[in-house]
Amino acid sequence: MEPESWYQIDVRPGDVPTTIDGRDPAPFGRTIYVMYSTGSGNISEVISSNGTPFIPVFVRCHFTGVAGLANLTVSVDSGMGSVHDTTLYTDQSVGVDADCHLKFTDNETSWPSPFSLSANDKLKVEWGNPNSGNITWGLAIGIMTGAVLNARQ
Repeated sequence: MEPESWYQIDVRPGDVPTTIDGRDPAPFGRTIYVMYSTGSGNISEVISSNGTPFIPVFVRCHFTGVAGLANLTVSVDSGMGSVHDTTLYTDQSVGVDADCHLKFTDNETSWPSPFSLSANDKLKVEWGNPNSGNITWGLAIGIMTGAVLNARQ
């Protein structure tokens, strides 16, 4: 499924209320790109950076329709091969009346990050709809790209 749209959100220094070890996690400001998509089948979104490293910032998903829950998984499809593929998070039992609100912590989104994805990696978000066609979802995925990350080093 192709993303419906990408939006750009600019965060200025001082906009982020928390600090890491006494320093602003966004000292130069940062741009967060948000991808939105909707559907009523399985979620199988893959984000690639088109040759630019990036860090996931958040995954948000709202569900409507008949009852049904399943695990939502955020993983890396590594450009270095399947031996480097890994699951970053599994949010268990999400669905109608149990939305997903995953925000990566400031330590995970500060450069360098253990959640940094290289230029050839892909971020995957997957959820198997337990009642396909009867549960509708709206998904938002936020990332910071390498152009911003490089400025923050």
